Formats: sequence, C-alpha cells, structure tokens
Amino acid sequence: MGVDLDFSKVLHRFSNRAHYDKRMNRIFLVFFFLINANLIFAQPLRTHTVDSQDTLESIARLYGVTANDILILNPDVKNQLNKDDVLVIPNAVKDISSKTTQVREVISYKLHRVKRKDTLYSIAEKYDITIDDIKKHNQQLLVKDLQFKDKIYI
Repeated sequence: MGVDLDFSKVLHRFSNRAHYDKRMNRIFLVFFFLINANLIFAQPLRTHTVDSQDTLESIARLYGVTANDILILNPDVKNQLNKDDVLVIPNAVKDISSKTTQVREVISYKLHRVKRKDTLYSIAEKYDITIDDIKKHNQQLLVKDLQFKDKIYI
C-alpha cells in the first residue's frame, strides 16, 4: 500500500507555475505602468457650476477659453444653460501670436530736400521714422543711392 509518486510530474507542474507567475507579473507591471502614465500625462480639467446670471460667453471669458471650446466638452448645453449645471472647462491655450504691433498711417507727406552730408539714417532720425519707411515711399531709393538736392517724401 505504498504511495507511488512520480517526482518528474510534480517538478514539471511547479516549473510551469513559476513560468506562469513570471508572465502574470510582467503583464501586471505593464498594465500598472500604462495606468500611471495615463494619470501623469492626462490634462486636468476644471468644472464650473452655472449660476442664474451666467452665459456661455461670460464663462468662457472667465476661464480664458472660447465658447466653442466649452461646447465641445459639453454638447448637451448647446441649447440652454440651466442653473446648477456643471460644465467641464478645458485648459486655456496660450496664444503666442498676441504680440501687438504699432501701425503708422500716413496722412500726408513732407517734402525733404537732401542737403550735403545727409544720409538716410540722419533723415530718419530727424523725422523720427525708419529708413525702411523712407524707402517704401521713395521707390527710386531702392535702385539708386541718395543724392544731393534730391527731393524725397517723408
């Protein structure tokens, strides 16, 4: 009545179990990494609870986004905003092209007669304009140099 054990079958069973555990650990680690990566790189969104006096435009101005941006994330409020609705607000995108440029409009020209030793630089300094502005309104200066007794428009 002895028990006959085949150790090769037992060892094979344990070795398969160890291999299975390694594979499961790898799958678990990959899954864990993907979940954490999603949390790290996810865009944090804000919410806004609608008051009775809020409009879509006022909410957009408040958060520095457009009304269309809010509508994309909240398509159910397209028709009407109701008090105590909770809206998802996207993060504002920084506008890089918001540089202001000064535009000068020419109302009338002054006529300048070039004197000895006048240069485009000295004339531009005298009238507080740029050399490019002088050349833009005097096309002949693009082809030839400034000459004594020339008449140019400023």
